[in-house]
Amino acid sequence: MRRLAAVIGALGLVATACGLTADDAPRAIDRNEVLFDLLAPRPTTTTTATTEVPVRSTEITIYLVGADGHLVPVERTLPQPITVVERVQALIDGATDSEADQGLRSVLSPDLRLLGAERIDNQVILDFSQELDLPQGEDRISATAQIVFTATEVEGIVGVQLSLGGSLIEAPRSDGTLTSGPVTRFSFETLAPAPTTTSTTSPTDETS
Repeated sequence: MRRLAAVIGALGLVATACGLTADDAPRAIDRNEVLFDLLAPRPTTTTTATTEVPVRSTEITIYLVGADGHLVPVERTLPQPITVVERVQALIDGATDSEADQGLRSVLSPDLRLLGAERIDNQVILDFSQELDLPQGEDRISATAQIVFTATEVEGIVGVQLSLGGSLIEAPRSDGTLTSGPVTRFSFETLAPAPTTTSTTSPTDETS
């Protein structure tokens, strides 16, 4: 009996050390005694769907040089908005491999840098870097024609003036003469794209 009493006493000390209290009978648990995090509502995870705004693009026309020296219109797809700068830059980027296989090329060097464009009424001044001049000789005529036809694809632009590092320069016409004024598509009539021929079939008269 003494050993049993000693064991019960020891268990009582352990229970007290663990912070447990002994009750003579079952009792209801007070909500205030329940841990707060058990009563707190569980956080809910919400997923917000993000919708990407599609980039709108437009097909534009630039002009490369064909094997016969005439300009050839080709298409490029560029993201909007598209200014004359983006059009000329697409021209500077040159022909694709597929276009090159067809004998098309751009006389403009891919290293040519377009610094900016200033539009004045129906004309535009295109300012190129002084670090690299435009081609010389006949290639200069073709290069200018490429620029003029590409830039005048913009609605309302008729004439083009070239500038190097902020200073206006003379531009060649297709006959080799130079002008300090703006050049237009009419300045390069001999290099204009060849007209596309469409075959027409005369309707056959029906007999009753």
